Amino acid sequence: MAMANMKLYVVLATALLLLGSSEGGFRVTCRSPDPPINGVVSHQSNGYGARATYSCKPGYELVGERTRTCGDDGYWTGSSPYCTRGHCPALTPVANGALYGGAYTEDVINVVCDPGYEPRTTSLTCQTDNTWSSSLPTCAAVECPPLPPPTNGDSSGDTSYLSSVTFFCHPGYELRGSFSRTCLSDGTWTGIQPDCVLKQCSWLEAPSLGSIDGNNGRDVGCTVSFSCNPGYLLQGSTSRTCQETQQWTGSQPVCIKAQCPPLTVPPNGMKFGGTAFMDEVTFMCITGYEIVGSSTLTCQDDQTWSGTEPACVRSQCPVSQPPAHGDVSGGNLFGDTVTYECEVGYRLRTRSHL
Repeated sequence: MAMANMKLYVVLATALLLLGSSEGGFRVTCRSPDPPINGVVSHQSNGYGARATYSCKPGYELVGERTRTCGDDGYWTGSSPYCTRGHCPALTPVANGALYGGAYTEDVINVVCDPGYEPRTTSLTCQTDNTWSSSLPTCAAVECPPLPPPTNGDSSGDTSYLSSVTFFCHPGYELRGSFSRTCLSDGTWTGIQPDCVLKQCSWLEAPSLGSIDGNNGRDVGCTVSFSCNPGYLLQGSTSRTCQETQQWTGSQPVCIKAQCPPLTVPPNGMKFGGTAFMDEVTFMCITGYEIVGSSTLTCQDDQTWSGTEPACVRSQCPVSQPPAHGDVSGGNLFGDTVTYECEVGYRLRTRSHL
């Protein structure tokens, strides 16, 4: 039986050999290659010498040999390649911020900026062609809204994060509010928007026994004037002006009593009293003299004296009458002497006064 099988095998082998030799020999074939995950393989045939070409889906890269050849041993040359996710170029670090995420296909990188900065691009995606969906991201400083200059003033500075705007006023004005304001990380400004107001001097007071005119204004350029009550004279500046230095011109005035001109002492008389407003001067005459004019004069608010300046004149005695059958001669002023004479035949006799 074994011998019969051996003979059958030899007969078949001989037939196959004759068949192969008549068509040029046996045709070697390779098993169809398997495509890689996320890839494809293409080949025209599986016969000896055929080539298989591998490729990956968009967004994937081939690792290994791109082509394989069917060898005479019935196996493809090399080893099966595989497909990995594509990789986008590395991004340079972002100033004032950081990048978070992967760099493989379809990965997303998010841009996170430091406080006070905001991204121009919030995220980037690694595309299937291994390029980023956007240009290199940046973190730009937060911008605060513009600040208007104050009326009668001006400003200088920048509006970006941590920058400051400084305010100043035109001559004659001073700043009320924040001298400078700084842009914060949330886009708001520090401080209070200022105003430029007219500079002011300190308050001035009316002098004692006087008054001040001009609404007592204190703004630069404002002028006030002073006056005194009747009977008083202003000593010092009659007006003062507030300067840009916030100092008043001149000096603070005072009101002093007016003075009347001095009165002379009449001959044979005396004088008592002062010469200031409301003062009284009293005149008296020595014995034998009497006042002609005002015995008392008052200093008035216009610096003149009331009444008439007096004089001391000699007192007068009653006029002496001549005696009967006689005559009298001489004056009747204080210190004068009179003389009596009788007619011829008469003799002077003095009457006795009991």
